[in-house]
Amino acid sequence: CLPLPTQTLPPATHTNCYVLGVSGGERIIVDPAAKSKEALDILRNKVREIESTGSKIVATIFTHKHPDHIGDLENISEIYQAPIWTSKETLEIIPKSESDKILKEGDDFKLIGKGESISWSVIETHGHCPGHICLVGDAGIISGDNVTVIGTILVPSSDGDMNQYLEGLERIKNLNPPLLFPGHGPFSANPQRLLNRYITHRNERHMLVYNAVKNNYKELESIAKKSYEDTPDAHPALLIDQTLSHLKGHIKSENIREEDGRYYIN
Repeated sequence: CLPLPTQTLPPATHTNCYVLGVSGGERIIVDPAAKSKEALDILRNKVREIESTGSKIVATIFTHKHPDHIGDLENISEIYQAPIWTSKETLEIIPKSESDKILKEGDDFKLIGKGESISWSVIETHGHCPGHICLVGDAGIISGDNVTVIGTILVPSSDGDMNQYLEGLERIKNLNPPLLFPGHGPFSANPQRLLNRYITHRNERHMLVYNAVKNNYKELESIAKKSYEDTPDAHPALLIDQTLSHLKGHIKSENIREEDGRYYIN
């Protein structure tokens, strides 16, 4: 793991960049988020180290399209050049190249090393944002912005999907990975406990939002205030945004309807 300083959501201060493969073999760099001079220098030094072992960087993979995961591609291309592999949605927001490759559910690849090969496969977990992918290998799962050991993960109301996010957490849990390698903060040596905590917390919040509407809180602001009574110090704008994400999930599940900016139980 190569933590790169980025402008991300506190308490995180870095985005985790991962290098797949073994020394001397084929390598893939995941989420090189470097934009600042400091971050680009860290990435440059790592690439030099990789190349000094005789390794070749065969691709760059981005887990998703958010700006704290995609670095300054022009400057990164001066450090190393490799095809970009990522989802269709993420490719749409970066400069196009003939060498780009769309990654989708069920795709897999092998990295050839010295006398061995390491396999990875792709799963789609679109809840945090459209086109979000995870990489599944024997070592564990590179999980992007599905969970983090420190802090929390937001599901933006603009393009996130709370229902898909919850489904994605369950799916990662069912794969029973030995380790989780998140997009921010330390890795998780106990994925089941971390995922259970996230799933329980999100489902409880989902129900609190539903119950607020059931108890005749109809405006977004009042629903948010009621649903997040236990977190009075949270940023008001984030509470509104996350409440809206939960409401949109309930609307998609046909549990709640919205009429003229007010919410009602179906």
